[in-house]
Parts: sequence; C-alpha cells; structure tokens
Amino acid sequence: MRKTLFSLSLAAALVSGQAFADQVTLSAVQAAGVALTDAQTQSLGAAEGEALVQALAAVIAANPAAAADIVTAAIGANPGMADAITAAAITAAPGQADAIAAASAEAIANNSASTATGATGSGSTTSSSSIPSGSGSGGGSSGNASPN
Repeated sequence: MRKTLFSLSLAAALVSGQAFADQVTLSAVQAAGVALTDAQTQSLGAAEGEALVQALAAVIAANPAAAADIVTAAIGANPGMADAITAAAITAAPGQADAIAAASAEAIANNSASTATGATGSGSTTSSSSIPSGSGSGGGSSGNASPN
C-alpha cells in the first residue's frame, strides 16, 4: 500500500512539475509584454520539449517585431533548450536573425552568470573553514583565540 501511495505521489509530482515548467515559459513570455491570443496562450501552456519550441516559433512568426523579447524570455525559462529555441526563432523570423542571435547570446550569458553566483547571490564567497573562532568573526581567523 505504501509503495502504491508513493508511486502515485511521485507521478503526481512529476506531472505537476511539468505543468509548472510550461507555465513558467508562458509567464515569462507574457511578462516580456508580448500580446498572445487565446490559442497561443493555450499552446505555450500545454507544450513541452520540441512542441514548446514549435509553439514559440509560431508566436514569433505571428509577431516578428517581438522576436528578441520572446527569445530572451523563453531561454530564461528554458536554458537547456537555448539552441533549439534560437534556431526555430531565426527560421520563424529570418528578418530578425541578428536581433534573435544577440538576444539569445545575452540570455545565455545572463543565465550563466546567475548560475555562477549560486546561493550567495552576488558572487560573494563563503568561508569553507570549519574551525570555529573564539572571536565570533567566523572560522579560520589568524588572531589569537580567547581562553574562554
């Protein structure tokens, strides 16, 4: 019984996680100020993988002036699909190829920079020393420890 409950819970979590990922892409495109039709909204919200790339291409083809904004938002939400998104966007709006390539490069760089800063958020480092100090200033201080 526990295995069944666990399996069902895991399946529900995986399904809802994918729905959340699709919603992230849709929300990112909408936050970029791109006006979407109801059909485009449904298409982006329901698509995943290659279908998502094709849905993004259709939105770009319908609104080539916003291609760079759409690419930036989509790559921000799906950094692992950056190459596919960029290629599909250029195919959908070849007149915007330079803007799309620049937006893609910037989105990838921004994603790499945010990944590099990690949990500290600003590129700052944290002390990796596990030696407690007597002064309360953190581990590894070179000052004399208090005899307390």
